[in-house]
Amino acid sequence: MSGKPDTFRTEWTTFAVCACILAAVLTYENQREYAAIKAREQERLTAVASVSEYMVETQLGKIGATLGNLRDAFPPPALTQRLRDSSAALSTAARLKILATAMTSVRSLDIIDASGAILASNLDEHAGQNAAAQEYFTTPRDRPADDALYVSRPFNSTVGDLTVNITKCLIAPDGSFAGLVTAAVDPEFFRAIMTAVLYAPNSWARLVHGSGTILLWVPERPGLVGSNLAIPGTFFTRHLESGLESALFEGKSYAAQEESLLILRTVQSPSLKLSPPLVLGVGRDTHTVFLYWRHNVRVSIVLFCSVSLAGAAALFSSQRWRRTTRLRSERMGIELQSVRTELESFFSISPNLLVIADLQGVCQKLNPAWEKGMGYAAGELEGQHCVDLFHPDDTQAVFDTLADIAAGKTISDFVARFRHRDGSYRCLEWSAAGRDGLVYAAAHDITERKETERHLHELAYHDRLTGLPNRSLFFDRLSQALSVAKRNQKRLGILFLDLDGFKKVNDEHGHDAGDTVLKTIAGKLVETVRATDTVARMGGDEFVVILSEIEGQDGAELVTRKILSAVTPEIPLSDTLTCSVGASIGISLYPEHGADMDSLLMAADMAMYLSKKKGRNGFAFAGEAEQPETGVRLSEKHVVGVGEIDEQHAELVSLVNRLCSTLQVGDGLVVESLFKVLLAYTEYHFATELRLMLQHDYPNRREHDAEHEQLVRELRHFGLEMGGRDAAFLSDFFTTWLLEHILKQDKALGAFLRGLREPAGTWT
Repeated sequence: MSGKPDTFRTEWTTFAVCACILAAVLTYENQREYAAIKAREQERLTAVASVSEYMVETQLGKIGATLGNLRDAFPPPALTQRLRDSSAALSTAARLKILATAMTSVRSLDIIDASGAILASNLDEHAGQNAAAQEYFTTPRDRPADDALYVSRPFNSTVGDLTVNITKCLIAPDGSFAGLVTAAVDPEFFRAIMTAVLYAPNSWARLVHGSGTILLWVPERPGLVGSNLAIPGTFFTRHLESGLESALFEGKSYAAQEESLLILRTVQSPSLKLSPPLVLGVGRDTHTVFLYWRHNVRVSIVLFCSVSLAGAAALFSSQRWRRTTRLRSERMGIELQSVRTELESFFSISPNLLVIADLQGVCQKLNPAWEKGMGYAAGELEGQHCVDLFHPDDTQAVFDTLADIAAGKTISDFVARFRHRDGSYRCLEWSAAGRDGLVYAAAHDITERKETERHLHELAYHDRLTGLPNRSLFFDRLSQALSVAKRNQKRLGILFLDLDGFKKVNDEHGHDAGDTVLKTIAGKLVETVRATDTVARMGGDEFVVILSEIEGQDGAELVTRKILSAVTPEIPLSDTLTCSVGASIGISLYPEHGADMDSLLMAADMAMYLSKKKGRNGFAFAGEAEQPETGVRLSEKHVVGVGEIDEQHAELVSLVNRLCSTLQVGDGLVVESLFKVLLAYTEYHFATELRLMLQHDYPNRREHDAEHEQLVRELRHFGLEMGGRDAAFLSDFFTTWLLEHILKQDKALGAFLRGLREPAGTWT
């Protein structure tokens, strides 16, 4: 009978069990959501760390390959004997400058013998210095290994920031240490790589030397770069002690001083053999990551308390009503209706998109969140077939999911695109279950998350200005194309393209005009080649094209001529302004010019420089014979012995050689400008010699000065006819014009001035 104490106790026990079940469900859902958020964030951090590691390893691999090629080109003991010769050292330095220019991540390339003397460098100020006291020299010297790629401790460079040296040993035939080749790495290059992959404002990345010194922190935080993480108990130390390639940590970061999720990856592939390795870290502030989850927990607590209190009140009232009269029993029905209203409120205030439908997909009921999230008013979709509102490409997957629900399965994390009332499609993540012929489903909008993931991928692998593949994606596609060519025994071509006249456009019309030219050229290149080929921007005005499965040299030449025809027409910069550029293209072919990426790229790069020397808007294949160099060369016999005069002679020779090189390229405006500079500097030099002759009463002053006037007249007359002369004729003229005057007049003047009893520092 209703109203017995035993019945009341049973009802309260049932209520308590239901409340516990509800609390358990809410707790489980919140824990599941917490785990899902954490797992999703770990996946993002892992993906970002993997991309960053790949790009850093790629750059270190290129540097290591370049150092290996240099080491192979100068094996000991021929290295020391060859580079002691000044002409060989100058030639090697010129080659190092070309390599350093092509490698944006490298500041300097040095070749050092066993005593620490720098025999050759792309930086003139390094040549002749001694690095025997530097850590990047002593470590390889004390522990030489032929296949190791040594990474020095970070140190302050000459420009004031931290840098590291990447080094390979030179091993003599007897196995002893014979020197090294080393590259100083520009940390700003890795900053650009790591900045590009950060996916949230409160995420960060760092690059740490194996010794514990922080080399780079992005975004920059004052005081962290240069600090030491090799402290017991830090995430860095625990990662190294674990010996694992990758490790995830959660807790308070020693360096960042914030609660963080942190992925640490050791940059050390079997092919690199870094000594010691670099450690890459990517992290994010956990407070921000779980901010929305904490809000949901608070909402769940409020909802649980509200439902529990309402249920307890209803049960208490029901029991009280049943103790009294039938009237109160009737009033109990009213209270039960109130409970239903509370449950309906729970359905109404949920932030998720809730829907009840039948197993055929016909909508029965929607909660109000649909109007806010998807634009559909209450009742607007009731009675409609909801499957028709899914994206056509997702319709079959929706029917399959309904079939699974009808079979008794519970669905979670099902992603499909649903049409918004404005006609656009939103990406929804669904969870659903079936009961009594109905489907109960909940969804939330993940469109922004999907767009963020797509945008991060786009930033990591495409050039922001032109939309072309960037260096990272280019190397990936080249590796794939090369593998296919080797597997199918097909030819592959690489076109290294550098724009002619692009600097002039930038200088005369500004960088916006230069950006317009780059985007236009990028579009023309994509239109000219096949869909199976790849066009990438390597930086600045340099582009690279991968031609897959071509018919040898003739096929590459045909595509190259089409490209030259496509880039030369005028490019509109505005309604009234146009410009035009050309292109110098270097071509290398697999397998004729190399069997690996580095060899093919270096061959194409050198061919491009050969094309530049041959003239504007042309091309050259790797391996073509270079044209003989022209220009004036000073030797020891031309040294006067007076510092001021010898320095000005060297500057005159530099101006003459620049003029010869520019005339060979054919840029008339630059030739005219350089000639004016040469004429002005010649008059300045002759004025300097006249001042010294007057100051010290040189007896042959009048004869010497008269020859100066004759030389200036000859130079002015030659300038009028220079446009019809080639670079070789120009070189012959200046060799006679300048060097014979030095031997005939300036040597005697130098001997006279050195014989004066003046302090030694006056002339040298």
